[in-house]
Amino acid sequence: MVPLIQTLVAETVSALDAERNRRFTDGGPALPHTRIRLLGQLSLFADEELSSKLTLFATQDCDAVIEGDWAVKSLFREVLKRNNLAYDELSNEVWIPEETEWGKLHESPWLTFDYSKPPFTILSKAVKSPEKNKTLIRVAAELYGPPLTSLLKKYNVPEQLWR
Repeated sequence: MVPLIQTLVAETVSALDAERNRRFTDGGPALPHTRIRLLGQLSLFADEELSSKLTLFATQDCDAVIEGDWAVKSLFREVLKRNNLAYDELSNEVWIPEETEWGKLHESPWLTFDYSKPPFTILSKAVKSPEKNKTLIRVAAELYGPPLTSLLKKYNVPEQLWR
């Protein structure tokens, strides 16, 4: 996991802890369990294996599905902003393959923070923006082999993009 991802997780956990404590002290409602799922380019930075083998281009936006209280979404946006990132308001429109497997970044009784594992992020990019991501698709197909290429075939991604 690259330092940026470590920072995002740590700052999010800290911000949610502070909000939970504030609500407890004020007698307010407890925060329900929250799930934050990183998607897209930023999720690729969360995977140590991929980020060590592939040069990834920096991104300024963060695709994430946030299942939680509106305050959590607001706190997460603030964490992103402090780290020169912006939450992509269209994140809920990112196509997530039904087979997607998730890697854990943080797990507690009140927060699950995870990321789409690289083959599934690559598949999403290959299906929705193949031309824009053809170099990434080709390199990832070599790196992951049949587990990824069988999914690319299943979803009719043209072979010339990954062979």
